[in-house]
Amino acid sequence: EILGLEEGDVLLEVNDRRILRHLDFARALAEHSGPNRVAVRRGAKLVELEGPALDEERARTLARDVAILPRRDATQILVTPGWAAAEAGIQDGDEIRAIDGAPVANWDGVFEAIQAGVKADRALQFDIARAGEDLSLPPTELSLSAAARTQAVLEYGIALRTAQYVYRTDGPLDAIQVGLLCSWRLVEDTWLTLKRMVSGQVSSKNIGGIITISRMSYSWSEQGLAKLFFFLCMLSINLAILNVLPIPVLDGGHLVFLLIEKVKGSPPSDRFLGYSQMVGLVLILSLLVYVTYNDLDRAFPGLFDR
Repeated sequence: EILGLEEGDVLLEVNDRRILRHLDFARALAEHSGPNRVAVRRGAKLVELEGPALDEERARTLARDVAILPRRDATQILVTPGWAAAEAGIQDGDEIRAIDGAPVANWDGVFEAIQAGVKADRALQFDIARAGEDLSLPPTELSLSAAARTQAVLEYGIALRTAQYVYRTDGPLDAIQVGLLCSWRLVEDTWLTLKRMVSGQVSSKNIGGIITISRMSYSWSEQGLAKLFFFLCMLSINLAILNVLPIPVLDGGHLVFLLIEKVKGSPPSDRFLGYSQMVGLVLILSLLVYVTYNDLDRAFPGLFDR
């Protein structure tokens, strides 16, 4: 109501700042001292709204109260600096109109076309529209070529940012119930990811080690204690599931030994335990080396291409 926003408005600019990332809206309000100016697309119309000046606390409160979701029905993109799309000249906020001459109308279409290019190991031609400073003028039409290269997660350096928000309950009992439900979903997601990695449906490039954990911890801590605690809980659940896998030297391996003892009626031989512990240690160390490789490749794209 303060800014005149309506459900379904597409945020374009706030106080002359383009709104491309989740935090852009909050920063545009908090860092502006005068009356607020907002440009939105409402249906087919470009609408300019005005609101009163807000102090930093009221600006951040307003930003938290506005639910901002990514547009899966659009093709506006963010580009990872230093990766393939950025090197091709594609910029944040560009709207992809067609890939290899085939029109794309939504993010799913963009993703499928890029995946097809990755599998065929070929460059893709992106027809894009780039908006200028004056949003009322037609965008500039460009055609750029981006070649896929081996990287962690994002082959073309294009990603859809997920909407983030803080969910609050009405009381302690509701909080416990929501916490249990969220924890169970994290367990299901972790197990499903492991299962798909084994079947080859999910790339092992997605896993990370201490470097990725450190970077993610810092990123989540910037969003406040609530987000940091959520990340720590998610990390604890992931580690708990890994710990109960039937691998010697882990707790899951000890549970397997106890099960063997229960079925057999006597503990496994020392020779068997020794060899199995050695195999488990080799597996864990191999995993440590692999995730460290992923971490370095993700943090320094192209490091291992030389």
